[in-house]
Amino acid sequence: MTRDGVLVARHEPEIGGTTDVADHPEFSSRRRTQVIDDETMDGWFTEDFTLGELRSLRARERLQRCGPRIANSTVGSSADLR
Repeated sequence: MTRDGVLVARHEPEIGGTTDVADHPEFSSRRRTQVIDDETMDGWFTEDFTLGELRSLRARERLQRCGPRIANSTVGSSADLR
């Protein structure tokens, strides 16, 4: 869920490995450490961004073997893809 209360379609809350957030200096101060499921994670988290800010990022495949980058989506827009 985003800071402004929108449910987004993401596999995990940390977005550093799957978006270009690290390339955005305006978001550098939002990098932090958080414990999720008893695991300490360092990075950027969806709950610290508004939907508009997340949409300004580009999604990317962590393994770099899939097709072109796409924009981040919400649960509603994912349902519209059917």
